[in-house]
Amino acid sequence: MRDSNFPIILGNYQPTGPEAIERDGLRYVREWPISKEEPTAPYIERDGQRYVLEESGLRMESYFPHLIGLDSAAKQAGYKIAKEKPQPNKVAKKSKAEEPPEPEGDDVSLSPSFLKLKKMTGLQAVKEAMRDVIALVKLREARESLGLPDAGSTLHLVFTGNPGTGKTVVARLVADIYRELGVLKRGHLVEVGRQDLVGQYIGKTAPKVNKAVEKAMDGVLFIDEAYSLMREGESDMDYGREAIDTLVPLMENHRDSLAVIVAGYKKEMDTFLEGNPGFKSRFAGTLHFEDYSFKELFSIFQSFCAPMGLVLDEAAELKVREHISEVQKQSGSDFGNGRAMRNLLDQCIKQQARRLSRSKNWTKSALQTLTEADIPKEVKP
Repeated sequence: MRDSNFPIILGNYQPTGPEAIERDGLRYVREWPISKEEPTAPYIERDGQRYVLEESGLRMESYFPHLIGLDSAAKQAGYKIAKEKPQPNKVAKKSKAEEPPEPEGDDVSLSPSFLKLKKMTGLQAVKEAMRDVIALVKLREARESLGLPDAGSTLHLVFTGNPGTGKTVVARLVADIYRELGVLKRGHLVEVGRQDLVGQYIGKTAPKVNKAVEKAMDGVLFIDEAYSLMREGESDMDYGREAIDTLVPLMENHRDSLAVIVAGYKKEMDTFLEGNPGFKSRFAGTLHFEDYSFKELFSIFQSFCAPMGLVLDEAAELKVREHISEVQKQSGSDFGNGRAMRNLLDQCIKQQARRLSRSKNWTKSALQTLTEADIPKEVKP
């Protein structure tokens, strides 16, 4: 291609991508947008450096013959040296100073599922408690491998905390961690409640408990709102006590192939366990899930938005922050925490749908942006 032909090509048709000419091993490029008549800024490259014309969007075909003389073009008014391009076949490596330091005492051999737990928002006390649980599991395995007596540790755990603090999510991760550590073969989670364990008639409770345990074998049996097994003022016609009496020996007999996690509000769980000392002694420890802070709740809301490609404009972000603050002020022990953020986003999406259906603005940008009008005015804890 002759140099003088290059401006003619640019002037006669609109290509769908970059148009370029090559000479003496150099490539001279001018980018064209797909849907616009005017080209974007031309640039030239040499030795890993890019020279860009600052007047973006103007037709500058007459200048291109001069671009062949690269040195003079670089000095020509209107051009600047852009960021140097990385050399091919070379991978940039972070220096040790740039890499984040490993937390003190961090165990690089921890399971992938524990690393997932570490990345979850908040839950610092839970993460530290799980380190202790993992250490106890490894201690038990080490003693067993050396023929030493069992130290008496179990896989069973107690989770306390308000709704939406991540208890069920962490229970799934615990099942995965136990599987990765090799102490549970399947590492699956079976979630049950009172209705799954307590029968309404004589002789119906024990089979229910046995069925749930059998289903959870080699994995985790997760009992949410476990305190409901023993209702206050329980009559002889309620079989919650029978469910616990059936479960306790099963927990002991299958301590190497079953993990039972009981969960619920802290106050209710404390009362429940204190009233059942034989049941309480079967657990390795208690992990308490604190309510999320304001900053953590906003981070959780953003984490729900990200997979959907949603972003908040400036006014919407301010409104969401105000909404979270007001929810925290009005909430009590029934505050939904992360669940409340999920519900808030659902409300935002509904209001966004109403707004866009009225304007019939279904562009990609509109679909991806939440505005102040999309944030509900009514605060629901």
